[in-house]
Amino acid sequence: MFAFAVLFILCVLYITATILTHSLQDLLLGQNPSEEQNSIIRALFSWVLIPVIPLTIISGLALLIYGIQAFALRDRRKPLACPKCQTEESRIVGRMFNRKPVVGTDWQIAVCPFCGYDWHIPR
Repeated sequence: MFAFAVLFILCVLYITATILTHSLQDLLLGQNPSEEQNSIIRALFSWVLIPVIPLTIISGLALLIYGIQAFALRDRRKPLACPKCQTEESRIVGRMFNRKPVVGTDWQIAVCPFCGYDWHIPR
C-alpha cells in the first residue's frame, strides 16, 4: 500500500504542476519562453500526462478500497478470550496467552496465564 500512496502523491503533484499551476513549465522554460518552446513543452507534458491520469485513478481507487477494508475489518477483529475465565488477550496491557504450535497441523495451543486453561486455536 505504501507504493500506491507514493504513486498517488507523485501523480497528483505532476498533474498539479503541469495542468493546474503551470509551475513546472515556468521552471523549465524561464521568464520569456518563445511560442516554439511552449509548444514543445506542452507536447511533452501531454504525452507524459496520458499514463499519469489512469495511474492516479487506479492508485486512488486502490487506496480507497484498502482504507474501506481496513476500517470495516477493524471492528470484526475481536481479541482472543479464554473460554473458561473470559480473560481477553491484550498487547497494550501485556496480557498475552502462551501459544505453542501443534506439529503437523495449522493449529496452535493457547494457554491462559491466569487460569491455566488450554485450548486449540487456528494459526
